Amino acid sequence: QVRYENPLYIAWLEYAAEPLVRTREPLKLALHFVNQLRKPQWLTIRWHIPGGWGIAPAPQVSLVLPHYIGGHIGIATAEFTLIPAELLQAKHDLFIDIASAGRHTRLIIPVTLITAAQGMSL
Repeated sequence: QVRYENPLYIAWLEYAAEPLVRTREPLKLALHFVNQLRKPQWLTIRWHIPGGWGIAPAPQVSLVLPHYIGGHIGIATAEFTLIPAELLQAKHDLFIDIASAGRHTRLIIPVTLITAAQGMSL
């Protein structure tokens, strides 16, 4: 897992399986956050996906990122299901744009997925 960091939070994307996609087969993903501030944050998570693809619950969601309180770490997770359209390329580049309300700092997470051949796994 690659961790992405800015002064506000640390984030990483977890794949439920390999980063392989097949036409119309859902791929589960979890986006994890650790708050680096001593204040809660309201995050906007926006997926930029190829035309015809779907993402659930929605291409843009909001998430409350709690702060450190009583010795507990401020962590949060957002779960997504990506549904590819017909796959005409071998590689697919997506990205996630994350912003915290009231702050100018953004985090962009690149996501590269590979079209799987029948029976293929990494």
